[in-house]
Amino acid sequence: MANRILRCFICEAGLPARTMSRIDREDDIQKREIAKARRNAGGTLPIQITELKRICMNCNQAIMNEIRLLEEDPTALRLNVLIQTSSHTCLVCNGHENLTRLSVEARVDIYMKRDIYVTQETRSCRNHLDNGGYLRPEYLEHLRSLHRPLRIPGTVLRPFLNELRNRCSTGSKYENENNFTDIEFASISPINKEDFRELFTYYDPVIEENQFRFVTKRHLLTFLCKMRQGVSDDFLATMFGYNSRQRVSTVIATVRRSLMQRFIPENLGLDSMTRAEFIARHVNEFENRLYNPTPERPRVILYIDGTYVGVETSSNFSAAKKSYNLHKHHYLLKPVMLVAPDGRILDIHGPYFSDIRNNDATMLLHAFQQYLHDLRRWLQPGDIIILDRGYRDAVPFLEALGFIVYIPPFLEQGQRQFTTEQANFARLITKTR
Repeated sequence: MANRILRCFICEAGLPARTMSRIDREDDIQKREIAKARRNAGGTLPIQITELKRICMNCNQAIMNEIRLLEEDPTALRLNVLIQTSSHTCLVCNGHENLTRLSVEARVDIYMKRDIYVTQETRSCRNHLDNGGYLRPEYLEHLRSLHRPLRIPGTVLRPFLNELRNRCSTGSKYENENNFTDIEFASISPINKEDFRELFTYYDPVIEENQFRFVTKRHLLTFLCKMRQGVSDDFLATMFGYNSRQRVSTVIATVRRSLMQRFIPENLGLDSMTRAEFIARHVNEFENRLYNPTPERPRVILYIDGTYVGVETSSNFSAAKKSYNLHKHHYLLKPVMLVAPDGRILDIHGPYFSDIRNNDATMLLHAFQQYLHDLRRWLQPGDIIILDRGYRDAVPFLEALGFIVYIPPFLEQGQRQFTTEQANFARLITKTR
């Protein structure tokens, strides 16, 4: 009998009888009732309890913990608690690979939709979660729970209740862009709803400290509102229902890191498209005939120019001095933009300080010298580059590389007015610049 293999009454695990506990004795009434409840919650058929019906050590320990908790506090909180094989395996498939802990937002989502409390140790496979880190609907309906007493530490309960409050107040509103009119959405986001939905498809989870951080639509809207309005993190916390300014800072950092993983490489930079794709999609017939000496063979046409990005005054005197622009009378940084004729931004270099030492020509020379290998790999001799007069000192360098450079003419010394040919040539360049 001691070596006989028996099935656990609750989980039906096959184990030697000597390692299992009996539940058929007269003083095991409470243990039997709890065992029956756990078996019924597991979805197995009810069977009669006999001497051969025993429970494994894990199930016995769980029942003893429940009895002990009821003895200490008969009014202990009872919840529908998730049933799973182990907290170290996936709650859906019991897998061990590519696991991540469920975020508090995902646990609250399960509680609101299924009335099932999920402990903070619960894990799931990545492919069972959507882009926001929530359990997919097709797996929600298969979750099993047991109504039992549960002791939740205050440090675990507090963030759960905070997120529940946020979801019930404002948080859920920002999870669906259709909750806003087009005018309301435009005041929050710099892009429309269609572009917002497309942008959201690029957001992959960010791995941090061996855990996944997910981006939800509320997180993305928070980031876009920060970019659109430039408001403080405290204001965003109040507006979007976050519990602290630090939480907003973490959300914005996660969204930015997620952007850098896939959206930026696929949409910006020389590796985002080939020369042939650039010419076919972004070099219009008008510009090709206007600037290309051999229009039957389309070439790459690039507009290169610097732009300004406002920054706050730095507490570092040297950085503040270098970022102050005497021409604009503001603290600015200057990135160098490489733009297609139709307005598509191909690449951005920099940013550079905006003091007198970082003029347009200096920044362009630095960008070409620093990224010369990548630029020479993508550009070819005979490609067309269109500049403004600020790049006059960089023209010999670009022409030495074999590029065709268009730049508006300059008045010669003593010359008061352009000739007709010079004026028309200047208009030829500024027509599209």
